[in-house]
Amino acid sequence: MDTPKQTEYSVIIPVYGRGDCLTELLLRLDNKFNDLEWTSPEVVMIDDCGSSESWDRIQEITRSRSNTKGIQLSRNFGQHNA
Repeated sequence: MDTPKQTEYSVIIPVYGRGDCLTELLLRLDNKFNDLEWTSPEVVMIDDCGSSESWDRIQEITRSRSNTKGIQLSRNFGQHNA
């Protein structure tokens, strides 16, 4: 089986007020992709205006992970729209 390239996978994570668990979530995601011997995917975390703490945590994470991006919605649109 060929090893996929980094740009072949994107993981979208809607975030609403749970910035405290994002580090653990990303660790588990990284471990799963390593177990599969795949390159880490692009990760997009979408803050659905849950709290400023969530957005602050997303910004902190995106500064330290080159494959991770953050988007902050202007208001709460709900999980499915996020």
